[in-house]
Amino acid sequence: LDGERYGARGLVVKRAELHGVLRGEAKRQGVVISFNKKLKDLLVLSEGCVVACFEDGTTAQGDLLICCDGIYSRTRQRVFPEAPQPSYLGMVDCGGFAYLPELHHLSGPQIMTFGKRAFFGYIIKPSGEVYWFSNVPWPEEPGRDELTALAGDVWKRRLLELHADDPQLILQIIRATPAEAIGKWPTRDLSPLSTWHKGPICAVGDAAHASSSAAGQGASMALEDAILLSKCLRDIADTERAFVIFQALRKTRVEAVVQQARRNGSRKLPPPGMAWFRDLALFFFLKLAARSAAKGEAHDTNAYKVDWEEKVS
Repeated sequence: LDGERYGARGLVVKRAELHGVLRGEAKRQGVVISFNKKLKDLLVLSEGCVVACFEDGTTAQGDLLICCDGIYSRTRQRVFPEAPQPSYLGMVDCGGFAYLPELHHLSGPQIMTFGKRAFFGYIIKPSGEVYWFSNVPWPEEPGRDELTALAGDVWKRRLLELHADDPQLILQIIRATPAEAIGKWPTRDLSPLSTWHKGPICAVGDAAHASSSAAGQGASMALEDAILLSKCLRDIADTERAFVIFQALRKTRVEAVVQQARRNGSRKLPPPGMAWFRDLALFFFLKLAARSAAKGEAHDTNAYKVDWEEKVS
């Protein structure tokens, strides 16, 4: 089904492995990658050249600068000081990897569970390796170091308590995960900027339109941006016009994904006493969505393609 709809089958891969492939190809093509750089200031010279100044005293300059430093982007703060700040969405996201070879026969689709007190999702690979996550209600936004200060074994016990009334397989997965390897972070998103570009500088990915993980589209949006922006810069000689066209082509889609992610996240955390209503409605909602998808009526956020051969004008 994936092959018919998207032209390729689904593939689950760790982000670090994807980063390794992308970095390797960049190095192969002669791209210089520098680490441990912290932006201090930006200068746009009269001839259109942009200079990035770093806290270690070094600089880098070029004809344009792409702001792709994530939801907490320092570049965005300097170029668009009036831009909205990231919004906290009432959840702490966490996850990890477990190895349970005895579960290899359960490999296949990703399974998601609206638990009694937290949301849980996992996928089992044929090798028995399990990728999993849990969304934990956390009404007050955690302080900068609050989650870091929580010891791994304390957090693991909390997860086991939150999922105690959920399917036993969930508890098995959590128990099999090393406590110190369970990551945790607050869930936030960013209202898309009214404009993503200024002079020779353009924001992409989470720096421009971060969505929460509830839509599973964050990395995809950044990759789509990168490909389409490359096309625009390839086909349009004027850099600033290329940025204008790029935003026009991307704005509707990314704003829809951010809103969808917010809706998805809100369903994971229904008001007290309303979980029963959500679970009842969910059965009918999923059946309706499946029928719409089968008829081609539903908007499929996964079915996005960039035609590299087509020219942008």
